[in-house]
Amino acid sequence: MSFLSKKQEIDLQHFCHDFYDKHILYQADKGVDLIKIHTDSVKKALTEADNVFADIDSEKLKNELTILLFELFALAWVHKFGDKLAVVQSVFTKKYLHEKGRDDIWDGMEKYNGAVSHSVTVGLGDINRNFIIRARMNVADIYIANAEKNGVTIDESIGRAVNRLLSEKAWKNDRTVYFLRQYWGTLVQIQLDIE
Repeated sequence: MSFLSKKQEIDLQHFCHDFYDKHILYQADKGVDLIKIHTDSVKKALTEADNVFADIDSEKLKNELTILLFELFALAWVHKFGDKLAVVQSVFTKKYLHEKGRDDIWDGMEKYNGAVSHSVTVGLGDINRNFIIRARMNVADIYIANAEKNGVTIDESIGRAVNRLLSEKAWKNDRTVYFLRQYWGTLVQIQLDIE
C-alpha cells in the first residue's frame, strides 16, 4: 500500500519519449494499427454527422489527429505539472520530433498552440486580459534568462510553453476545446475543398 501512496519521480525525457512512441506515433499492438482504427472511427463519426466528410483523405486526417494529440499532450502536461517543466517538455518534444523526421508535426502544432493561447484571454475584460498577458511575459522573461544561463537555445519552444500557461480555467469551461475544434474543423474543411 505504501508503494502506491508514494509520489513517484518521473524522468521527463524518458516518460515523454515512451509515451510518444507507444501512444501517439506508433500505436500498434499485436499487429493491429491503433492509429488507423482511431482515424477510421473519427472519420466514421464525422461522416455520420455530415456526409461531406466521407471524401476526406484518411492519411491527412491521421496526420492532423497526430498533430492535435501532441498539442493536447503538452497542454495536459502543463495542467498536471505546472509551469516549472513546461519549457523542458516543449524543448524535448521539438527535439524528439526532429530526430524522428517529423518536423511537420512540430510545425503543425503551432496553430493549435495559438488556439490554446487565444482561449485563455478571449472574452475577458481588459484588466484580466492584461494581467494574463503580463504574467505570461514575466514567466517568458524568466524562461529566457534560465535558458541563456544554461546554454539552451532560445526558440519558439519557449513561446509555445508560455502560450499554454494559465489555461486551466479556459480548459475547464470548454473555451480551449471550442477554439481547438474551430481550428481543426477549418482544416478539415480546407482539405475537403482542395480534393
